[in-house]
Amino acid sequence: MFSLYLSKFSSHLYCFEPLPALAEYLNNKFKGCNVTVENCALGDVNGVSSINVPSVGRNKFESRSSFVHTYEDEYILGEE
Repeated sequence: MFSLYLSKFSSHLYCFEPLPALAEYLNNKFKGCNVTVENCALGDVNGVSSINVPSVGRNKFESRSSFVHTYEDEYILGEE
């Protein structure tokens, strides 16, 4: 995790994660460290947006999430 590496060179690090489950994971991972995790996305306008998380069955692929790409009718690596 790049954030963990960067935290060693900073007095305080701020991370921004739009997916609630990943933000919670990061908060637990960095508990007691010099890292603040905000459950939000950053952009050039204020507002609310939807994020697309591809899934196969019950497995979600959060690392491939996108605000733009919908993944409709697309093969996802690992799909059977």
